[in-house]
Amino acid sequence: MAFYKDKRDEGVQYPQYFEPFPEAGMALILTVIEACIDEWSSGEQCDIPFNEPIYKPIYQFHLSQLRKFGEYTKDHAILPKLLKRLNDSGRCLLP
Repeated sequence: MAFYKDKRDEGVQYPQYFEPFPEAGMALILTVIEACIDEWSSGEQCDIPFNEPIYKPIYQFHLSQLRKFGEYTKDHAILPKLLKRLNDSGRCLLP
């Protein structure tokens, strides 16, 4: 899995904004996964538009849950470790 398309991608060019992987980025990934599951909720794949009116509340929920998780587990630094691992693995496929 790669989060950056190549060495010229903004995430690579401006690491100060993308390292570790942002909570907002993780919330977006979770929202996309939920959208993919929604497309198969009937048992058959059916296109559902990935747009703000439908998925903004879901994105906001995931972001708030990630922040709560980070707060509840701060003594163990689980969320920062997870975001760092996502950042590192998302870069590993770059040439």
